[in-house]
Amino acid sequence: MHRTRLPVALLIAVVAAALTGCSRIPTAPAADAALARGSNTDLIGQVDDVPPPIQGQGGLVRSITLAVGEGGVLTNGRFKLVIHKNSLKMPATIVMIQPDADAMQVEFEFTPPQANDFQVPVQLVADCSDDPPAQVASETMYWWDGQWQEASATSVEKNARTITAHAHQLKPAKTARRGNGSQRAGH
Repeated sequence: MHRTRLPVALLIAVVAAALTGCSRIPTAPAADAALARGSNTDLIGQVDDVPPPIQGQGGLVRSITLAVGEGGVLTNGRFKLVIHKNSLKMPATIVMIQPDADAMQVEFEFTPPQANDFQVPVQLVADCSDDPPAQVASETMYWWDGQWQEASATSVEKNARTITAHAHQLKPAKTARRGNGSQRAGH
């Protein structure tokens, strides 16, 4: 009996190894990654959706893509950009960057850069709701043009606690008390 056990046990082990070695269990790695279930070398997707805000080092980034004739609103942090219909002379992607979410300062990037020339003025609205109405009444918007310069076309809504600048071209902007344009913004 001892002699028949070894050949039978050996035969069972060989058959079991042969059967399991050729089978494909769902969790087994594929021999060829290109042929693995769920893999595909073709990529299909839509990328023109507005990306979520990117928060890196406290900064916020948002973008909008518009065709000629379209209007839109781009909100980022405590700033809102209102682009009226027929403002754009060419299709454009506008990126609004608030480098520090706690500072009342914003920057813009345009693709193509020539699109930063609007036929109808756009409105940049700063939400100063963290400040008391009396303080908002003494503030204004500044544009960066080698140095901070007070925006010429602004309106202050002290009860709504907003400051709105109207412009045909966007530059880095900030809000600060009138006469304090050379100081860094930050509320």
